[in-house]
Amino acid sequence: MIRTVLQKSRTITAAALALGILGASFGAILPTNSRVYAASNCDKVNIVYCGIEGSTVNQYIASFKNDYATNKSGHIDSPTVKKNYTDLQSVYNWAGATDSIVAGMNATNTKVGTLYKDGHIVVDGKTVATNAWVSARFTEGAGYTNVAGNVYARKTTTSFANPTAQVLVYMSNDQAVFAVMTECGNAVKITPVKKPTTPTTPTTPTTPQTPVTPKTPEAPKPETPAQLPNTGAGETIGLFSGISVAGASAHRIFTARRRNK
Repeated sequence: MIRTVLQKSRTITAAALALGILGASFGAILPTNSRVYAASNCDKVNIVYCGIEGSTVNQYIASFKNDYATNKSGHIDSPTVKKNYTDLQSVYNWAGATDSIVAGMNATNTKVGTLYKDGHIVVDGKTVATNAWVSARFTEGAGYTNVAGNVYARKTTTSFANPTAQVLVYMSNDQAVFAVMTECGNAVKITPVKKPTTPTTPTTPTTPQTPVTPKTPEAPKPETPAQLPNTGAGETIGLFSGISVAGASAHRIFTARRRNK
C-alpha cells in the first residue's frame, strides 16, 4: 500500500515537472505581446480585434502599418462578429493619420508613451498631448461622437476603465499628432502640447546720434554804395569858371579876326 502511494506520488511529481518545463519553453517562444499569447486583448469592441502586435517600437510600427494598409480589423476571428471591418483608415484619419504619415513612421518620429485617464499623454517623461478622445466600437450614447460606421469616440475621462494605457505616438517637429492604443488598436485623437519657442535675443538698440545744432545764419552785410561824382558847390563854380574862360578866349579870337578884315 505504502509502495503504491509512493509510486503514484513519483508519477505526479514527474508529470508536474514535465508540464513546468513545457510551460516555460512555451512562454519563452511566444512574445509576451503577441496576439496569440495575449488572447485576452482580443475584444469585439476593439478597432483592431487583438490589438497591435509587438514588444518593441519597431514591431508596433510594422504591425500598425500592416493593419492600416490592409484596412482589415481582424474581427473575422471573433466568435461573435465573424467578419472584418474595413474602416481602419477612416478611423485613423479621424485621429490625424494620413497615408503619407503612416508610410513615413519610424523609430525616430514614433514613440511609445502612456495615456492617462485624465486625457494627457507622456512620452520620455514629457507631456506631449492633452484632451484625449478614444475611439472604439461602442454603442451610441451620451457624450459619444460618431467616427465611422459602428465606431464612436468619447473622452478618456468618461470611458477609461484603467488609469493608464500604452500608446504608440506619432510626432512631427517634436509635437504629437495622433496616438494608437497598442492593446486594442483604438485610435486616439489628441490636442498636442505646443513646442516652446526659443525667445529671440533682443537686438541692442543703437544710440541715436545727437542732432547737430543748426548754425545761425550770418546777417547779410550791407553793401558799400558806389561813390557818386562830386556835384557840390565847388565843382559847380569850377565848371562855370571854365566856361567863362573858354567864352572869353573865343570872343577875343572872333574880335581879332574881324579887325584883320
